[in-house]
Amino acid sequence: VLVAEDGRQALQTFQDHGDEIALALLDLVMPHLGGGALVERFRESRPGLPIVISTGYAPDTVEGSVPLGDGTTLLEKPYRGVDLLRRVRESLDG
Repeated sequence: VLVAEDGRQALQTFQDHGDEIALALLDLVMPHLGGGALVERFRESRPGLPIVISTGYAPDTVEGSVPLGDGTTLLEKPYRGVDLLRRVRESLDG
């Protein structure tokens, strides 16, 4: 597990370890660089990477700001640990 404090650090971590990352779990709203922008950057170098975007916003309000599909899914807050585990497993299984 690689942890980043904000969007810039997440991008740097991805650039440093991108080939080792099996799945990215991002928050939609992060300081310095949001989850939607990170999805686009990650997709440039790893098109098939599973990405889970965690958000407290309703899915219909998020759809325009995050490129969903192609392995990118939303996980609505609040969620239970079992919901996170299930979404991660589903994303990894494709």
